[in-house]
Amino acid sequence: MRRLTALLDREYDLAVNGDFEGLSRLLQEKEAAIAQMPQMVGITRDTAQQLASKADRNQRILRATADGIRDVTRRLAELRRLQDGFDSYSADGQRRNAPKSGRGHRY
Repeated sequence: MRRLTALLDREYDLAVNGDFEGLSRLLQEKEAAIAQMPQMVGITRDTAQQLASKADRNQRILRATADGIRDVTRRLAELRRLQDGFDSYSADGQRRNAPKSGRGHRY
């Protein structure tokens, strides 16, 4: 029980600090501890609720981290695309790609 509690706390600290390698290494250890839970004797309702609370907390921060990574990935892709030019629209509403221009180039 204490092992799982410590693992959940360590997972939280790793997530908060952005240590993705540490999170990856911790995963197998956490899975093994969770697999042993059915054999644990004497788990009180309070203890189970504390573990569930820590697991929920960790899930929220991990989900937020994943969302942030996806946002950054999208933004970087957009910036790479803009290096090659940008999309604009003509007077009649037709989309066109405006290539990265040199000085004095007008549309």
